[in-house]
Amino acid sequence: MPEQKYDILRNIFCVAASRGKNQIIFVKHDEEMLSEQSLSTPNETNHNFKDMQISTMFDFKYKEDVEACYGLLDIKKVDRADMSVIKIENHEDLIDLAPCIGIYQEASFFEKYDIDKDLELYKLLNKDKTVDTTKYKTLDEKILYLTSLETSQNRYVRQVNRKVVEDEQCAKLKKRLLEVFTTQEDTQKISEIQFAKRTEGHLEFSAVGYADVIKNKIIYELKYVSELTHEHFLQCACYVVAQKLKKGILWNTRTNDMYEILIPDKEKFLDCVAKTITKHQLEKYYKPKASCIL
Repeated sequence: MPEQKYDILRNIFCVAASRGKNQIIFVKHDEEMLSEQSLSTPNETNHNFKDMQISTMFDFKYKEDVEACYGLLDIKKVDRADMSVIKIENHEDLIDLAPCIGIYQEASFFEKYDIDKDLELYKLLNKDKTVDTTKYKTLDEKILYLTSLETSQNRYVRQVNRKVVEDEQCAKLKKRLLEVFTTQEDTQKISEIQFAKRTEGHLEFSAVGYADVIKNKIIYELKYVSELTHEHFLQCACYVVAQKLKKGILWNTRTNDMYEILIPDKEKFLDCVAKTITKHQLEKYYKPKASCIL
């Protein structure tokens, strides 16, 4: 991956490969097995960035840089009358179903939401991966398949044998969403922030994603998580910037926590974002002279 440091990746692998208590099983694959020589020979750092999803662009970045971006946001908690927690069983054995629930709440509530668009966007941004949706027909099947693609965990499509959300919990989610939305809201608005190098000025890569909901010129980013993270706030802020709007709302439907997000200085924010997601390869944000991947 771009800016992935060889020694860190090697050490992570070595730690993982030495955790066995009695035996370690290496599964044969199409690629050759790692040798002592390949583990001991440093590879050059990859500086070639590829298009990325806004939803994951702040993952695995330097924490101090993420906090610097977060510090540029103006955040205010929105008072909510009902602060009850909607509890949904989010595990099947050791499989974490939490990522599926966030997709499900939008797909089951908004009539204009189309999960096939999410699958197509993943396909667009991951041309090196095989994406075959033909054998997945139901909403639950498509949600599990999308999650398996995004997490690289096939167990979502091979081992999950239950509904993503039971009918009773689904009704509670819909009731909560009805406090703010109708089922006819404008959803899945394609959003893109383009990044360029200072010297050439051509498009280097883009951060792309679907803004969950736009209502009254406000971006709404919906989550179903135990606790909101600073990365969630930054994700919402990037959709605000991409759509050239002024305000975003981050809403955790599980706990009914809701936050208003403003970006006082968008230019400074984009400089910090560029620095963060490229791990300092870009020190400032440079908009391409022309070009667009969408």
